[in-house]
Amino acid sequence: MLKGTLIYYKWRLDGIPPIDDRGRFIVRAFKESDKEGLRDIALRSFSDYFGHYHADELLDDKHSTQVYVDWITNLCACQDDNSRLLVAKTNESLIGFISYRLNSPAECEAVLGGVDPEYRHLGVFTSLFTHGMHWGISKNVEHIIVSTHLQNIAVQKILVRLGFEPKQAYYTFHKHF
Repeated sequence: MLKGTLIYYKWRLDGIPPIDDRGRFIVRAFKESDKEGLRDIALRSFSDYFGHYHADELLDDKHSTQVYVDWITNLCACQDDNSRLLVAKTNESLIGFISYRLNSPAECEAVLGGVDPEYRHLGVFTSLFTHGMHWGISKNVEHIIVSTHLQNIAVQKILVRLGFEPKQAYYTFHKHF
């Protein structure tokens, strides 16, 4: 049964967007001490998500959200020269994250990102995304890709504003045996 559509966007290093943190938060590289805070953000950020796990009525919502918590935990443990995990924080706490990886010498991919629901619509995701793009550019890639669920209109608006264009889409089907 169809449970979702994942749409990929591509950016060809055209018109590099400036970094604009608006002075309300900072973006920096992940530190090991950030891990629990990132797990908490993933839990809050993806608890109301509409991805294919949550769309499957046979899967428990708590377990579906836990997939994203486990994913960020694994990304924290897998940092190397070919990946970059960035966090956004205020003076008091972590408020968002994004992970990038090099798929090849020519391609960089934004893998997973999330923003604490209390800090949405403040430019946090755009700032995280832009910082990640600059990291990819520093690696001399030819293009950057990212995927999101078709229903995730907010992220798609950000991608289009940053100069990304739709590249392809994939359906996600679930079959239970």
